[in-house]
Amino acid sequence: MRYLVLLTAVWCLIGSPSGLEAEPLGQSSDPYYQYLSKQLEEKSLSAEGLFYGLTGSEAAIQEIRFNPAGGRATSKSQDVTEDLPFKKAIHLQVEASENYWGPHYVIVNSQSITKGQWVYYTIWGKCLIGGLDATIKPHLSYHPKGGKKKLEQAWKETFPDKWSQRHFVYKAKRNFAPKELVFQLNAGKLGEWALNQSVLLGGFAGILLPETVAEKQLPKTEYIYDYPGREPEAVWRKEALARIDKIRRGDLDIRVKDSSGVAISGAEIQITLQRHDFNFGVALEPQYVLQEARGSKYTEIQVEKFQEFIKSGMFNTVTTTNVLKWPMWVSRNRAHTIAMLKWLKDNHIDVRGHTMHWGFRGGKVPKRHLSLIKSKDAKMKDVVYDHITEMVDATQDYVFEWDVVNEHDGFHRSTDIFGKEFMIELFEHARNVCGPDVKLAWNESALGSKNAIEWGKYLLEQGAPLDQMGFQGHQSIKSLESPEVLLEKIDRMNELPIGCQITELDVWIEDPENTEQLAMQGDYIRDSLIAFYSHPKVEGIIYWCPVPIKHPIYGTYERALLNPDSSLRPAAEAWKKLVTETWHTKETGKSDESGEFKLRCYTGRYKIVASHRGKVVEKTIDLSKEGESAELVLN
Repeated sequence: MRYLVLLTAVWCLIGSPSGLEAEPLGQSSDPYYQYLSKQLEEKSLSAEGLFYGLTGSEAAIQEIRFNPAGGRATSKSQDVTEDLPFKKAIHLQVEASENYWGPHYVIVNSQSITKGQWVYYTIWGKCLIGGLDATIKPHLSYHPKGGKKKLEQAWKETFPDKWSQRHFVYKAKRNFAPKELVFQLNAGKLGEWALNQSVLLGGFAGILLPETVAEKQLPKTEYIYDYPGREPEAVWRKEALARIDKIRRGDLDIRVKDSSGVAISGAEIQITLQRHDFNFGVALEPQYVLQEARGSKYTEIQVEKFQEFIKSGMFNTVTTTNVLKWPMWVSRNRAHTIAMLKWLKDNHIDVRGHTMHWGFRGGKVPKRHLSLIKSKDAKMKDVVYDHITEMVDATQDYVFEWDVVNEHDGFHRSTDIFGKEFMIELFEHARNVCGPDVKLAWNESALGSKNAIEWGKYLLEQGAPLDQMGFQGHQSIKSLESPEVLLEKIDRMNELPIGCQITELDVWIEDPENTEQLAMQGDYIRDSLIAFYSHPKVEGIIYWCPVPIKHPIYGTYERALLNPDSSLRPAAEAWKKLVTETWHTKETGKSDESGEFKLRCYTGRYKIVASHRGKVVEKTIDLSKEGESAELVLN
């Protein structure tokens, strides 16, 4: 089976375009050619006419087109010292990228591609930051001359701290003229929405195969889906469960008496947890739960099932995914947003507002304000304050917590322009408009972000009303962090006198139809809940992507708790079991001879009912880990 030439390496390093064209490397003496030929021969494929870019001479390296994301990233060629079939690599360093797609490399097709043909890319990588995995998010897009660009396919891959090969395949959905199919290798961040990245990239090759090639013949990356600490008898889990018993439960002492103060023996007692004092939450949009907002995306039955899911007892808190972000607040149907908030309040579910301020980058503020940002006009601060005031006034009856700042590690242009003091002013303004009872938080991308911890110290030292840190918890099945690592990162909160919340927990899986991956997702959510609930600094956990919505970049379908028919995936089953059964208290009993009934319960708000000889009394109490006594008098 004969290869057709696909790629011309049209990349160049910053400031050093070589003007050289890539050459087909078909010489039998080239070690990387031999290596790939052998790989393909094992799949009954021939390697004639192979082109590749990041592997040979210094000249080949210099043909890379690199976007440095405004100087926040550097890309330099270097020799490969390990025993590998290629000898040149690129060292990519990213210090402060705002997104994955800022720092990137680009390859285009050098010849026509026919609809139905297979396009195959391979690349090697090695993470240079110990104990972590480098992350790349390549995507293919159609760039017709003079036409609108269209995304064709997107991937996500990781590289551990040793050289590893990754494979990407795409079946052409249309005919492509030369230079119309663009492979963009996005490598702006380390891990799931984290910050800096340092990675070696090499061994890049691109190949075009005929339509007759069977998909099973194509090379693919094989993974063992597992994570340290998953085993049933893991020590960390036993220790975590012991901590949960210590910090998330309290002793409840109930005494039943008559109106004259005499203890009543044998009184029937019912104890029911009505609300945890810990936030178990989920992210939500109006179209999930409102018939008038569902549009054409969801059926009436689907919305009813989403409503049942939210009211199932699994969640006592909801955060908003997008509708309270500035651009969406001013552009979407605000009546739907308010109606959703009211629906949540009517169903006794608290709301965490997300978010007041998300930096000054395009897409984070309405376009009409970008000129003020570009000119660094101080009037922009008043524009921000006016927006916050207007949004809080409209939602104050429903929101009990606010993310005042979101993802500052990546979106920090506001403090670049106005200085660190702007953050103090921002929190002070938020307190003035929200009042004293609303929690104000700093929400950051990376779990336990050291930058965020330092900002927390600064704000508290300056007297700013910061009540809580928020950390996102996005994970990928290809690079799951062990629960022990999660706990170590949360330990950094010990440097601050306030608590934190896990605001965006989810796990991306590659194939939602794969039972092995679904089971892994379920186990990891179970262990994440156990780990976070066991840490005294954590005050809540919010799952970010509950509903299966297909998206080519963000993978919300793959992260979802629900199947398309609204049945629960294993991750949702794990959440439900822990929150509504394992960590829930609903007990009945009788008072003893001294009129007492004692029980160790999970902390939160309780309804207690005592009855004896036709008389009934109810009482509501809040139980903390220090314990609580309740006296019920049967008149």
